[in-house]
Amino acid sequence: MWSPIKISHLVLYFIILITLTTYASELVTLKVYNINGREISTIYKGFAEPGRHSLVFDASNLGSGLYFYRLENGGFSSNGKLLLLK
Repeated sequence: MWSPIKISHLVLYFIILITLTTYASELVTLKVYNINGREISTIYKGFAEPGRHSLVFDASNLGSGLYFYRLENGGFSSNGKLLLLK
């Protein structure tokens, strides 16, 4: 299935730089959840024009562990894992 969004990330001192590439103008939502499914943060929620967008997520206040993200764009959604080790 073709994804309308490409996501990549870089972790540097628990600051996560997230790069989104959108191919259509739509509402984009990116959230982070803990292992219990509780929402930790909404990194981005807004309208995004086509192109590259950089977002910063400060994870320094989170403990080590497994976290999940959910990215939604129009009718598309994607889930992924983030492993944070301190």
